[in-house]
Amino acid sequence: MRKFIAITMTLLILSNAYLLYSNYSLKKDVLQEQTTSTPKKKNFMSMMIETEAGSGKYQVSSSNTWPTDGYVFNNELSKCEQGSKLSWDDTNKKVVMEGNVSDKCYVYFDKHVPTVSEYIISKYNGTQGENGLYYHDSNLTNGAGDNSYRYAGTSAAVNNYICLGSNEVTCPDDNLYRIIGVFGDNNHGVTEQQLVKVIKNTSIGDIAWNTTKSNDWASASLNTILNSTFITERLSVIEDKIAEVSWKVSGYGPGFATAKTVYTGEITNATKTHTAKIGLMYASDYGFATTQDYWTTNLSSYYKAAKNTDWLLLGSKEWILLPYSGHNACGWTIGSDGAASGNGYDVYVVTNTYAVRPSFYLTSDVQYSSGSGTSTDPIRIKWYISTLQILFVKLF
Repeated sequence: MRKFIAITMTLLILSNAYLLYSNYSLKKDVLQEQTTSTPKKKNFMSMMIETEAGSGKYQVSSSNTWPTDGYVFNNELSKCEQGSKLSWDDTNKKVVMEGNVSDKCYVYFDKHVPTVSEYIISKYNGTQGENGLYYHDSNLTNGAGDNSYRYAGTSAAVNNYICLGSNEVTCPDDNLYRIIGVFGDNNHGVTEQQLVKVIKNTSIGDIAWNTTKSNDWASASLNTILNSTFITERLSVIEDKIAEVSWKVSGYGPGFATAKTVYTGEITNATKTHTAKIGLMYASDYGFATTQDYWTTNLSSYYKAAKNTDWLLLGSKEWILLPYSGHNACGWTIGSDGAASGNGYDVYVVTNTYAVRPSFYLTSDVQYSSGSGTSTDPIRIKWYISTLQILFVKLF
């Protein structure tokens, strides 16, 4: 009996020693004390971990290290009983306490839900072209050099489908979009934001770029349609998820150019912008959507081999956003054969009616929910529909 009691006492002592060590290890990483008080020998810190993302339910953790991957520090809930302040030091990956070291504190961590942009960027594994993604940094030969992440390759090989505005198990065709890529503020003008750019998978119909012979996008009839009727009828339930951005609309003169050359002309050297939610894809979006070996080919020659590896090819003549600066009544198009150009009055005059696929950027806070990106398992986002929006959808 005495032997049993001795063993039990030993286990209790060891257990308490471990808890004290765990608490001390956390405390050691926490404190930058700004008082002279001496810490008392007690449990100073309780670490609370969210059980499920967005649930608001937490459980006490016995870990002696701070969670990093997959969790974020909850500044609002993390508090101390005597008013000491807690904050997260992201550089050193630890909690910092300002106050009395004897204060009893509760540190909360939420499960991190990645944004759509974070999810896409995570799919880039460092090898250009893997998973259909190219990272256009300064080291990518003939790339945009804008630090964007762009999908490129054959339509079947690029898993970039996304379902927007529907929770149906099978995404309706009208809600199916494709992701062009993730872009920084040099493309859209929203300071220090990585925004996901999408394009409708199918055309909304053959529509004139403008009903008058002017390629000024700000006054174009198509711009008005996209940012009024199209939003109201097709995107009302997710309108708050669409970013208002600065579209580059100054145009480009030469009707023949490589992806990099046209990118420089329409994006880098743009002198005119138009602020709106909805636009069209850029010529450079189309140019960089084929595999890297065709980026030195003129877009007007994409009707040859390049079209076979360009997932953005619709197969019908369609309008893109780029005005043709060589003539104020013309705009660029992508032909049904894959050639992209803006040179030639009869074909490219803006009053002609061609296929239209609206394009827009999602706001930076749109969260990834599920999906692998295939056409049958598209990416889904976290979104909520209000009672008024449900009523509107049912009525119209």
